[in-house]
Amino acid sequence: MPASPSSSRTRRTPVFIRRGSSTCLEASIRKFGFNNPILISKDGEIIAGHARLAVYKRLGHETIPAVVLPHLSESERRAYRLADNAIVEKGTWSLELLTAEIKLVAAMEIDFSPIELGFEMGKIDAFRIEAERQGNDATPIPEPDRSQPVVSRVGDIFQVGRHTVACGDSKDPRTFAAMMKGRLAAAAISDQPWNLKGSFMSSSANDFVEGSGEMSPDQFRAFTETVLANQAAVCAPGALMYQFIDWRSLDLMIASAKR
Repeated sequence: MPASPSSSRTRRTPVFIRRGSSTCLEASIRKFGFNNPILISKDGEIIAGHARLAVYKRLGHETIPAVVLPHLSESERRAYRLADNAIVEKGTWSLELLTAEIKLVAAMEIDFSPIELGFEMGKIDAFRIEAERQGNDATPIPEPDRSQPVVSRVGDIFQVGRHTVACGDSKDPRTFAAMMKGRLAAAAISDQPWNLKGSFMSSSANDFVEGSGEMSPDQFRAFTETVLANQAAVCAPGALMYQFIDWRSLDLMIASAKR
């Protein structure tokens, strides 16, 4: 039955609207319409659906779908209101099924945004990463036999599942071209040499081939600018770039990135 948003009785009852839920709820209602009626008592008191009512009012609607629950006493209504919210909080996602369903929706080429599906920005990526982590935990990879001779050489490209690993010089744009094969990255995470000797960071650390304290400030600046430029060349517009550097060269890193 339709109910007027303004006709609901006002009582001192708890209202449950979770932080961040209103934005997702509004986006979902705009996309799919109002498909989940609020629950009210026979005298118009809201039992469940405060957030849906608030969003519907904000969208300018004068009536709202509602289901009347005449069989509940006042004490039962209060108890059900608590149960309705508490039970939802105890639910957990099956990450495997969730990520599979999201992939299926994405493959259908339907224009859905995460917020319309009820997820805050970045939450779907967090679910996907956690699902991959759990999958990796299920099949542990044995440690390599470090007594065997090293066989990788500069220029080698390794395919590890869906990942590509290149052994090469980051100053050479051909290294990135061979690894990316025309694709563009959404993010770059780089921990380049800091132009400090390995012994400065650890008594057991070896020096890098370059950038281990032998460069002048101008040489190290040119080195950093070249590496950053090569990374940026294979990044999509709007990509995020995370760069790690020792505090002594922080200003140099910022200046190089600006250039």
